[in-house]
Amino acid sequence: MRNMIVAYKGGGYDGCIWEPNFAFFDKNGVLCDVGSSGYAGLFKKGKPQQKDTLEELTKLVLSQEWQDDASAEFFDLTERGVKSMFNSYRGDFCLYVMKEIEELSRGTGHSSGSPGVPCTECGVFHDPEDMMLPEGCGRGDGGIGIIIDDVICQDCYCAGCCRECSSYRGTDQLEEGLCSDCYEKREGDSDD
Repeated sequence: MRNMIVAYKGGGYDGCIWEPNFAFFDKNGVLCDVGSSGYAGLFKKGKPQQKDTLEELTKLVLSQEWQDDASAEFFDLTERGVKSMFNSYRGDFCLYVMKEIEELSRGTGHSSGSPGVPCTECGVFHDPEDMMLPEGCGRGDGGIGIIIDDVICQDCYCAGCCRECSSYRGTDQLEEGLCSDCYEKREGDSDD
């Protein structure tokens, strides 16, 4: 397996049953950690924690035997595969994974072959380092966490910011370039 992202059911923490974890088969077929956590993560500080060798760990991921109720999803490192991953998992997790894949490739001096990250607003793929998680666009996860699904490029971020207060609202939430608060304030000021 090469250039393949693996999403699997990783460990949880107090107040969290589990969260998705990610690994990556690089262009040489080596399994690398790109986001593991909790009690059932396959890696601890970048090193395999449940098996002695990377070869055994690779077999473990492919066989899905590390947890009885575990499942894994595989995504090609193509536009279609990356878009599918972003549609299946939280945007903030996926952005982190794509940044880690790029970091791995920088360490080897070779290109990852990654198509980049799709912007939620315009759909264009961009370098992961150029993407943003807009403030105020999160939602609760039912516990103490915040989920951010939107990952946007700098151009869309600028276009979606209020020209008065600079808060990001998204282009569909602006009227004449203003957020609802600033627009109402301006309308109220003009009534005087």
